[in-house]
Amino acid sequence: MLMNGLSNLKHLTGHRFLFLRELQKKIGELASELNDRYGGRVKKPTDDTKDIGVEVGDIIFALVCLANSQNIDLDEAWKQVMNKCWGRDNERK
Repeated sequence: MLMNGLSNLKHLTGHRFLFLRELQKKIGELASELNDRYGGRVKKPTDDTKDIGVEVGDIIFALVCLANSQNIDLDEAWKQVMNKCWGRDNERK
């Protein structure tokens, strides 16, 4: 259902790197928030505290948009990754 809704966004893909830039931006926002909370950075009083779950959701959305722009079947890609991970982990002792 999500992929069907995203197919309407294809007109926004003027340049394929737009999704990559958006993904980088969203990862940077998550990294900044995590660093503010758990790293050595002190948050400015004017900076809002962001919801980490929403930041992760933004990253997932950006990844799905990137995959959609590349006509990637995310169901199939996910199955391949899980098979790879489970296969590799089953070989560990």
